[in-house]
Amino acid sequence: CDSISVNFESELAEVVLDAGVRQGFDLTRVGEVGLEHGFLTCLNFLTPQWDLSYLWLIQNCVLPPLPSLKRCYDFGQMVGQAIRSWDSSRRVAILGTGGLSHAVGTPDMGKVDEQFDKRFLDLLCRQDPAMLDITDVEMEAIGNGTHEIRNWIAVAGAVEGAKGEVVMYEEAMVVGFGMMQFQL
Repeated sequence: CDSISVNFESELAEVVLDAGVRQGFDLTRVGEVGLEHGFLTCLNFLTPQWDLSYLWLIQNCVLPPLPSLKRCYDFGQMVGQAIRSWDSSRRVAILGTGGLSHAVGTPDMGKVDEQFDKRFLDLLCRQDPAMLDITDVEMEAIGNGTHEIRNWIAVAGAVEGAKGEVVMYEEAMVVGFGMMQFQL
């Protein structure tokens, strides 16, 4: 990442921060944070020239207490509303990263639940409220990394009402790997 020059979108960041605080979300700036694989891998393929501006929002998908899936959806709604209220003619794409079913650093590492992944992607594409009924216990039984679906749910909230489509799904290495898109 040292050779990549990343231009962060600070104006939009302030719009999202202000909207979030006004709507009761506990948001903060984290200052200089190194970019991680979920962000870098996706953007390397989407914008190989790194010639766009980026706003990186980090949501807790790892350490308890974890936000409920409903709270993640609500967070996404707030982000989507803030983007739409931004006084700019710039186009904005929203990218949610993270694996589907997978386990990290446990004896279950390498176990993927394709049935869960495909059911979740179907619920997400249809914006079916049942996606919010998936429990932490269910995710943990599938694999501790499965909690990353919170990011996907936040994107669904940001584009509330948009129907999605699965672009691809496969079991790649030790994770259920998928891509989908919403079109507004």
